[in-house]
Amino acid sequence: MFPPLPNDQTFEIPKQFSQTKRRESIIIYDGYKKKYDGRLLLFSTNELLQQLCETELILVDGTFASAPIGFEQLVIIMGNINGEGVPLVWALTSNRKQQTYDKIWSEIINWSLKKESRMKVKRFILDFEAAQRNSIERHFVGAEITGCWFHFCQCLYRNIGQLGLIPSYKDDAAIRTWLRSFMALPLVDNDILPYAIEYLQRHIPTGSDQCCEFLRYFESQWLLSVPRQYWHVGNLIPRSNNWIEGYNNRIGNRFGNRPNIWLFLYRLLIEEQIIEQRVQQLVF
Repeated sequence: MFPPLPNDQTFEIPKQFSQTKRRESIIIYDGYKKKYDGRLLLFSTNELLQQLCETELILVDGTFASAPIGFEQLVIIMGNINGEGVPLVWALTSNRKQQTYDKIWSEIINWSLKKESRMKVKRFILDFEAAQRNSIERHFVGAEITGCWFHFCQCLYRNIGQLGLIPSYKDDAAIRTWLRSFMALPLVDNDILPYAIEYLQRHIPTGSDQCCEFLRYFESQWLLSVPRQYWHVGNLIPRSNNWIEGYNNRIGNRFGNRPNIWLFLYRLLIEEQIIEQRVQQLVF
């Protein structure tokens, strides 16, 4: 039996929705503050946090569809365990501000310090959310941060659609090649990247005002707003957040779209069991 649905975020979480089968609380932080625009909940276990400390690659993404009603998003923090992306921390946030992300990372770092388990992360893969990127730069000085190539291509294709270029993209080989060349820029060797960009700037398909608009968008967003070291992935492997994208689809099927909080917590406890078992298989 589920409790009555809360009307706001000031609800108490019964043990049946917060305790794993090993009688460990899955809640590692629960705070309600104005700077978070409401409540912030972090979920993990000692075993999963230990694995997060051990991994050299961390992937981060937020999903809105699986976040319960009353919360802005579900942030998923995933680690690379023996070549497989595994979700290790889940966070329910009430906004997408840097202060909120700062708290998430400070709680994780504080846990590692208490356990005397130094975090070994060398690289992060994110979407292109500036608040998350700035927070990680603040807490993990020296770690490499790259955006997701898949998200980069999605952003470009979305703008192509907004400019009405889809018909030309499909039917005009010259325009299609020119536009797809922008999507390939993150893979170009860093030494020749400036020349590749300059070439595309000088060789706009003739007679297409929409292509000129696309170039202005690219220059404004990807040359001025987002420093190119964040979207240039070169020979790095992996290049995208596809592990998390696949996981988002799976939990979307398991949790449903915008579930109520009790259904979310109930299914998260089941999910935690599945992940703990998978970690054991990968580690031992």
